[in-house]
Amino acid sequence: MVSDIRFYRVFGLIGASAALSTIFAACAPFSVSRDDAPPMDGPRSDDPLIPKKAVVEAGVVPADAGASSSGDAATPPPVGCNGVVDCERVVFVSSEAVWGSVIYGVEGADQMCNRLAKASTHPRIAGRVFTAWLSDDTRSPASSFVRSTKPYVRPDGARIADDYDDLTSGYALDTPISLDEKGREQSGPVWSATNEYGHRYGATCSGWSNPVGSGALGTITADATRWTSTSSSSDSNDVDTVDCNSNDSRIYCFER
Repeated sequence: MVSDIRFYRVFGLIGASAALSTIFAACAPFSVSRDDAPPMDGPRSDDPLIPKKAVVEAGVVPADAGASSSGDAATPPPVGCNGVVDCERVVFVSSEAVWGSVIYGVEGADQMCNRLAKASTHPRIAGRVFTAWLSDDTRSPASSFVRSTKPYVRPDGARIADDYDDLTSGYALDTPISLDEKGREQSGPVWSATNEYGHRYGATCSGWSNPVGSGALGTITADATRWTSTSSSSDSNDVDTVDCNSNDSRIYCFER
């Protein structure tokens, strides 16, 4: 009798143990390991019940911190006017002098202006796009420039003209265009072939690409009409010119 009782007790313990093992096995997929458990010493950043302020004060950075509502990074504003009419424009004279025969057209002069601007670290020059104040048979400032309604200024901020109409009015500039892209003073002649109204005027070294002939000049330090044309009359043959193989003349560069 005693043996039977012991038998049933042992059998019952074994059965209970097996039942418990079955229950634990069934619950295993829903258990959380210590490695997966959230830290107990601070709030979770993704807990919807905890205000963002409390999360930040607790030293936890939310996963979406710094992201815009659209999910895209903020785009910095463009540098310079980029063709906008209602914009203050920067003007400089090139630090480099160039032969009139190797400018290779007005577009070549544009490339020179932008090469110098790209290399500049001056805060009013870097990152901006420039167009040469130069004319040939196909292009002139009057036909290609954006006619700004805001002032033209030098790299130091000194005003040159109130707007495009003032620039091309035939009156004196407020300040000579005598600073280069590095903010340094320059003097001497500039290639121009352009009158004070922005139109083609004078010789152009056959499109600024021919060593034979001459090119019409302006004067860097002049603030009257001679800044762009040294002519003293309406006759374009009267304008000062220099041999196209001369390399002591520079170029004016106006922000686009």
